[in-house]
Amino acid sequence: MRIAAAALGIAFALVGLSPLVDPRRGGATQASQPQPMESAPQALAAPGGFLALPSAAFRPHPYAVYELREGATLAVGENATTTIGPHGYRGAALAAKSANELRILCLGGSRMFGLELADAQTVPERLRAHLGAAAAQRPVHVANVATPGHTSHEVAATFAARWLDLEPDVIVVGDLDGDVYPALQGGFRDDYSHAWRIWVEQAGEPADATSLRRRVSWGNADSAQTRAQAIHTMSAKPYESNLCFLADVAAGRGIRSVWVLPDPARNTGEQEELVTTMLRRTAERIAKGRGIAAVDDMETQGAGVSAAARADALAKLLAGKVQQIAEGPR
Repeated sequence: MRIAAAALGIAFALVGLSPLVDPRRGGATQASQPQPMESAPQALAAPGGFLALPSAAFRPHPYAVYELREGATLAVGENATTTIGPHGYRGAALAAKSANELRILCLGGSRMFGLELADAQTVPERLRAHLGAAAAQRPVHVANVATPGHTSHEVAATFAARWLDLEPDVIVVGDLDGDVYPALQGGFRDDYSHAWRIWVEQAGEPADATSLRRRVSWGNADSAQTRAQAIHTMSAKPYESNLCFLADVAAGRGIRSVWVLPDPARNTGEQEELVTTMLRRTAERIAKGRGIAAVDDMETQGAGVSAAARADALAKLLAGKVQQIAEGPR
């Protein structure tokens, strides 16, 4: 863990990834006041959405704000649940890595995690299925280490702090539009401390029992934010810094990356689509400049509105990119 710790130190110094600020001490989290829960985007608050998840499914994390709790059971559909194993992520635990293994980690937020999908329908599981041909030449293992709600901030932090130890050969990074809602939140801070207000100990109530969203405020189309303000809030470029850090850490360890360029149409609301478009352009520019493979989520629109169908279509696109990497020089 010395390497991971050193990497995190660089992140905190250069990127602005910092432990959660305690609101009781004032400072960054005092920039804006919590809004009523009714202001949350409908898709997030609906049954199966991130806001509807029980707080017992998560626990605090010093660098990534929160993480999935081992043994937690989450409802991922009307008739489906999934359980987080003792390894701390969805799906089967990775065994000790073999010499010839191709190990793939899928990072991201709700969609990569598969919040609306049964275990076998998630992007990581469908990716594993589509890579079946590659498994004939060498063992292929795919792990779903995504966490619902995580932005580029948390993805970068958890990758450096935890997932490097899993020794991936390839990382697939999805949900690159997870920064939309922090970008639209009032009192913008480039470490996103203005948006995350969870796990705050209150009046004799332990932090772990605090409702996940009791002190979280998302901005949306009903807020006072204007289009110009939305653009201005991204001017500090924390998103770009986080992605560059993620890319640098991976490249420094010889890990290949595949990024999923977000589809603006997935986020409803004029401001949300505008910011997603900005994020997409930034991710695409960084990927091209650093030679990072990328697939376009917009290409899955033809699969229909079904979350399972789009997940399978995306996994097929990803499999093509990963297959190229697997067949390339080692």
